[in-house]
This record gives sequence, C-alpha cells and structure tokens, in this order.
Amino acid sequence: MAAKQLLNVVIDLCLTEGSLDECLTNFVLWVTQKRDMVHLCCKRMKIFGKPTSHTRKVLRLLQLDSVQKVEVHCTWTPSTLAAYAPFLGQMRNLRKLQVSQVHVPAYTSPEDQEWLLAQLTLQFLRMDCLQKFCVDAVLLLEGHLEQVLR
Repeated sequence: MAAKQLLNVVIDLCLTEGSLDECLTNFVLWVTQKRDMVHLCCKRMKIFGKPTSHTRKVLRLLQLDSVQKVEVHCTWTPSTLAAYAPFLGQMRNLRKLQVSQVHVPAYTSPEDQEWLLAQLTLQFLRMDCLQKFCVDAVLLLEGHLEQVLR
C-alpha cells in the first residue's frame, strides 16, 4: 500500500469574538473531517475580542509550530491568559508576539498573580525563535518583565 500524502493548507487567521463566519465554519468542519489527511498551518494570526470556544477549537486544529506571528488585541483576564498560554508555548517558530490589554482584577491574590506569571514564563522559555515581543497595558508583567524574558 502506498503511504498517504498529507495536504498542508497554509492560511492567515483573524479570529474575532463570537462565532466563526460561515466560510471559516465550513473550512474548520472540513479540516476536522479530514484531520488524518490535512495539516492546517498558519503563519500569521490575529485575535480580536475575548477568545471563545471557537478560538480554542481552531487552535487545536492548527499545527501550532507553523505560527510565526501572533497579535492579540483584546482584554485578557488572568484566567484567559492561563488557558491560552499553553497554545503560545507550542508555537515553537513564533518570531513576533504582540499582546495588549491583559488586566489583573484587583481581587486577584498575590499567590494567583505569581502562579500566572510562572505559567507565562514557562511558555516563554519554549519560544526559542521569538525575536520581537510587543506589549501594551499588560499589568501582570509590571516589574517582572526581566523574569519572563530571561
């Protein structure tokens, strides 16, 4: 029997809050059905608005080591950051990461803040190719940027 060839599909993604549009929904369904024959690759990804279950579903389908540039333009709570940090850690070829608006609620305990910081630091240690890191209003990193980037 001849070995099956995998089809590499390369796209740029723009994920927004809410459900996926009809085209992307159909595409995700097709990739899901053909998962054994298709590798979904993405070089550039933008995330606008609060990530949803749809965002997570798409990230699970992606060959995350194909992602080279990620822009996150939304408010991420610490729990959202903790949920999505492992996806970032799997992006082994990520060259540029732009993150803005990560807020830590006032009621977050110092222990929880330290745990979140440790989770983020762990993912950064896996990003060997990261060349550019842009942050804006990421209060969790205030006073700890050196720890994350060491």
